[in-house]
Amino acid sequence: MIKEIKDNRFLASLALFRELYNTNKDIYEVISTFVKQLIVTKSKYAFNLTEITEDLNKTYGFRIPEAVVGTSLKRLSKFLTRKENGYSVVDHFNLKANEELNKKEESLQDVYDKVIGDLLHYMAGRLNRPLGGSEKKAVVHSFVSFIIDEKDDTPYLKYISAFVISRQGDGDFKKRFSLVREGVVLHSGIRYSSDLNELGSFKSDLTIFLDTEILFYLAGYDGELYQKLWADFFQYVKEINRRKPNRIKLRYFSEVNSKIINHFGKAEYIVAGKDYVIPGKTAMESIVNGCQTKADVVVKKSNFF
Repeated sequence: MIKEIKDNRFLASLALFRELYNTNKDIYEVISTFVKQLIVTKSKYAFNLTEITEDLNKTYGFRIPEAVVGTSLKRLSKFLTRKENGYSVVDHFNLKANEELNKKEESLQDVYDKVIGDLLHYMAGRLNRPLGGSEKKAVVHSFVSFIIDEKDDTPYLKYISAFVISRQGDGDFKKRFSLVREGVVLHSGIRYSSDLNELGSFKSDLTIFLDTEILFYLAGYDGELYQKLWADFFQYVKEINRRKPNRIKLRYFSEVNSKIINHFGKAEYIVAGKDYVIPGKTAMESIVNGCQTKADVVVKKSNFF
């Protein structure tokens, strides 16, 4: 992640990216919209491709390749002229910032600032102490990494996961969370796809191996929010397979099967009074809650498989 920007602005940028894509259904048009805003707000009259790409990524937290930005600039051809060493703005008078877009960005920023504020308040309550300035930054960075699936081995992750689960009954939070995750999917596609016109399509077969945690999402053991994320993913898989049967296959290894069986085995011990649930282990709580005997756990295991 680009660390020069505020992490919570990156969340707002991803959400805005997704909303613009919903409207335009054209990746290059969406990127050119961000570039246009950048040219106007920073009063740029001339620039080269490397400069505008770096500025775009630093401002919004994106990691969009230079080649993609170059193609997107063609959508601004009536305002720009291409020179040997870069681009010149030839119609700055009519190159206006989109005020509605500015308001939308500010509104999304307020939303995610509030989410961050709620998270920090939750963390202070769980730790039973106020958070310092550097610790707040670390918590926010971990939260953003958690959302965009970047590896971040910090001690805050278990609290962040608990915070997200605690908000699963908040419809607005779920909507905003999903919007960012969908923005992540688009952003990742831009970074790694050589042809954006084929973004979201599959030309070859794909087998996806699911880990234990994802299978628990499927069953709803980690809460409604994670089950909804699974449902959204599975809906995409079904849509692709509807166009090309068996294009995507979902599998899991025998090791995962063993982990699941062991998980239910521990649940039987807990219900029998021979063990206890570790706080924060939501999946285990979901399995044992409502079970009066080991036989009840066995029924849940059977239903799961």
